[in-house]
Amino acid sequence: LEAFDLYAFDYIVKPLQIERLKKTVERLQQRIKNNQTSIIEEKESTLLWTFNQLKFQRPGCEPEIFKWRTSKVQELFAYMFHHREKTVDRETLIELLWPDFGIDRGAKQLYTAIYHIRQTIKKAGISSITINSVNNLYGGYIMHVENILIDTKEWETNLNKLDPPKSNNIQEHEKVFGEYKGDYLGNYDYLWAEGERERLRRLWLNHGLILSKFYR
Repeated sequence: LEAFDLYAFDYIVKPLQIERLKKTVERLQQRIKNNQTSIIEEKESTLLWTFNQLKFQRPGCEPEIFKWRTSKVQELFAYMFHHREKTVDRETLIELLWPDFGIDRGAKQLYTAIYHIRQTIKKAGISSITINSVNNLYGGYIMHVENILIDTKEWETNLNKLDPPKSNNIQEHEKVFGEYKGDYLGNYDYLWAEGERERLRRLWLNHGLILSKFYR
């Protein structure tokens, strides 16, 4: 049972046979190679949009809207994504989305919503976003986001790379300024997103003031 939890790749039994061990190592090397290739391809192909509305985009395709089962499932995904790589305890999620349900009933709703998120991500073909349960004192979930491009993150990175505006780089400034497509999760009235929404908005407005000063 512990081996199942650890996703054991293979078993080596006594007495040890060198040829058997060699085959296991070769299979493991091939799996690592395949995983690395998959990660490179997905990084080049998947973009997650968080300006205004949650969307995903494959290479050469138009952005697509996630088809969430309910608005609660959508907000749970957005909240977990907002707190990605951090454990969020179960009671916090229940209080946020089902405050009148109580712990037991809310826990059932949460479990079902997590299931629907996983199904929606799978249908969208995004394998680099995963949600794992955490069996600590309180119980909870953690979202891992690896090898995927995020529009707000890319925009802020490009903004920070800019030198002060001059005649030879003003087009690059205008390009970055125009890439701000709207507020962070701006189509949703999520109060918990307001801090990040305001932070990014201020970065954009400050950039606009810098450009205005240069033009004057």
